[in-house]
Amino acid sequence: MARNADGASSERRYRALLANVADMVTISDRAGNCLYASPATERVSGYTPEEFVAGNPFDSIHPEDRPRCEEALGRLASNPGLSLDLEHRVRHEDGTWRWVEGTFTSLLDDPDVGGLSATVRGITVRKRAEERSCRAAKLDASRVALPTSCANSPTPQRSRRRRPASSASASAPTV
Repeated sequence: MARNADGASSERRYRALLANVADMVTISDRAGNCLYASPATERVSGYTPEEFVAGNPFDSIHPEDRPRCEEALGRLASNPGLSLDLEHRVRHEDGTWRWVEGTFTSLLDDPDVGGLSATVRGITVRKRAEERSCRAAKLDASRVALPTSCANSPTPQRSRRRRPASSASASAPTV
């Protein structure tokens, strides 16, 4: 009997912890169907945990990001113990696209979990700040011809000034 009381106490402790974690925590089956979503799901996605579990999480993933997420699901489903970090866009309940990052771990072989665990947080504000910083770096680089560290951004080439005609003729050889 004491063992059941300890088990119930332990479950209450975990539920209290999950209720107060800022990140969204989910458990999904091998096919990606959500079996559990923590209370923070609403803060991150706009959907209540019940609405999130009832839907298909892949339906909310941005079309450009979906193939990469499906590939990650396949790897997780076939490699118990594997953990992957992923950034992708999802459609929030309000219709806007939001950036999220998460750690996805295959706990399919863990009898206490028996699924794929995800811990997800919103990073839209950070992504916007990175985008602004990248645009500012590109603008500065175009002014001073310094290389930028922004991914996929060509380094602008600064054109050289021509010498005035009088300088050019003074240094030109005479024939």
